[in-house]
Amino acid sequence: MTQILSFCLMGFLNTVAGLVVLLAGASSEERVLPELGLGRLLITGAVVLGATMLEALVLSTWFLDGFGLLQLLWVDLSVVVPVCGAMLLYTHGRELRASGAARTVALCSLAMLPIAIHARWIEPYDLRVERVTVELSRTAEGREPVVVGVLADLEAVAVGDHERAAVAKVMNEHPDVILVAGDVFQSGASRASAPVAEMRDLFDRLWAPGGVWVVPGDPGEVDLLREVVLGTHARLLEDEVTRIRVGERRLTLLGLAESEESSRALFEFEDMPGDDDIRLVLSHMPRAVMALRQDSRVDLVVAGHTHGGQVVLPLVGPPIVLSPLPRTIAAGGLHRYNGNGIYVSRGLGVERRQAPPIRFMCPPEVTLLTLQ
Repeated sequence: MTQILSFCLMGFLNTVAGLVVLLAGASSEERVLPELGLGRLLITGAVVLGATMLEALVLSTWFLDGFGLLQLLWVDLSVVVPVCGAMLLYTHGRELRASGAARTVALCSLAMLPIAIHARWIEPYDLRVERVTVELSRTAEGREPVVVGVLADLEAVAVGDHERAAVAKVMNEHPDVILVAGDVFQSGASRASAPVAEMRDLFDRLWAPGGVWVVPGDPGEVDLLREVVLGTHARLLEDEVTRIRVGERRLTLLGLAESEESSRALFEFEDMPGDDDIRLVLSHMPRAVMALRQDSRVDLVVAGHTHGGQVVLPLVGPPIVLSPLPRTIAAGGLHRYNGNGIYVSRGLGVERRQAPPIRFMCPPEVTLLTLQ
């Protein structure tokens, strides 16, 4: 609550600072009203940005982290910018004359309000089903396709309609195998705060003939996931290999736990003998593909973690992906890296904590991978 009040206060102060600069000298006793041009708008933007950076510097000594800075910037974009734009349009012809360019910028700034509403309350729940075909090596035994359902990054602080809808969409597709790529709970969740019992009930709805396999994301959630899978059809993999039979297909799956043993487990998995099975690696972090040898025996790495960036800008892509992989790969989807296949899920939830819980041009997804 303290953090929320702090962000609200900073947004209010930035709005006041922006309006003071924007309307400075607006009142005039002369018949000719003063004109406001693009120069004043640029100065206003610089003042608001400077205030944000100063606030970030002060608050970082208290509680602010990198995500908190993004929250401050989001408040500026979603509140300060449209308020200043609306005030400029309101005062035009009264206390000042705005140039045509300034009025155009002000009108454009008003678009931030519906964008903010969509990004905060609509798109994070606009659940999509992604269907992707993965071509396998011809040496793999069998010809029947294998359908793999993928859930990643629920980031749950509670179990609600969104989480239940994701599970329902996967089960409606009747996949042969279900993979859960970590971060089931919001990072930093404790036994006291995590909805373990509710999540166990949700996982109890998951079933597939080839099994339901889970890996941890945040290292702190391992113990929570051990409780979640108890009594369900799901099994937690911690740097373990499991062999799965689906019809005439044989799958060999390595689940990585992001531990000190993960690198060794991955190297041993690459060197396992045989060439007629489908080799899959389930990892929360997509960087696991970077540890594979070029054109390795692994058919596909399935990962999450990046949330697709959560915000995707036209012609730019996601500004932030928090992965050493190229942004085009970390942004999500099926790709090849160093000759190895990787699928990165955009995930189901959003980063919360101090980060703005938003999605823009990056809707949440459940995925059906058809291996054939």
